[in-house]
Amino acid sequence: MKRKLPLANNAPLVLISFPLCPYVQRAVIAAEEAGIDVQRVNIDLANKPEWFSAISPTEKVPVMVVDGEQVLFESAAICEFINEIAVTNLHPSEPVSRAKHRGWMDFASGMLANIAVLYSTQAQDVYTNTLVTLRLKLEQLESEVNQDGHFAGSRFHLIDAIYASVFRYFEVLGQAGQCSDIMQLLAGLPKVTAWQKALLLRPSVQNAVTTDYPAQLLTFVARKNGVLSGKLACTQESDLVPTS
Repeated sequence: MKRKLPLANNAPLVLISFPLCPYVQRAVIAAEEAGIDVQRVNIDLANKPEWFSAISPTEKVPVMVVDGEQVLFESAAICEFINEIAVTNLHPSEPVSRAKHRGWMDFASGMLANIAVLYSTQAQDVYTNTLVTLRLKLEQLESEVNQDGHFAGSRFHLIDAIYASVFRYFEVLGQAGQCSDIMQLLAGLPKVTAWQKALLLRPSVQNAVTTDYPAQLLTFVARKNGVLSGKLACTQESDLVPTS
């Protein structure tokens, strides 16, 4: 049965969001690159609206509401939907290449899980082992990435949107207090480094977060009271309500 949801707009595509969520960023970047208008509605994940809990099986963002009625969840599914309704295909046209891209996109989700451990753990051994894991994964990427600032070929693909939020973490956390642990993750990896720089300069990637994103992220990390927070100069406060 179709349901009208209590959203304060009539946009065809509404993305339920949280300002710091890297998975939301994927969908926002993909939509902008595809030239598709998406209306973002931020919620407080620490105090979820009842209507959101009712429509999201995982109670996580992003969730996309289509025409005020149909609900999509999971960032991978939402990004694929955006690509399917776009005029220009953001996937490679060749089936094997397309499948490889999808595999490496899932690899990025594993890296985001590692990053979450990195900024939250209070155990030094877990922190150190996670750094090693991330470095090994970046070395694997180095052998796959193109030379010119894209994952493959000369144009932007959906996989580039997926990795942008991974690289944003490295930039913000590495620059804060000049954290050498984070800065060293990309050392000696020229292709991955060039890919990161090119992605972070892209308007769609910059527009996926607010201008105060770095301050919000650092405040979020500081409140974790983990190993990493002790290494960062988290001096700016915000109105951020951290997730549970």
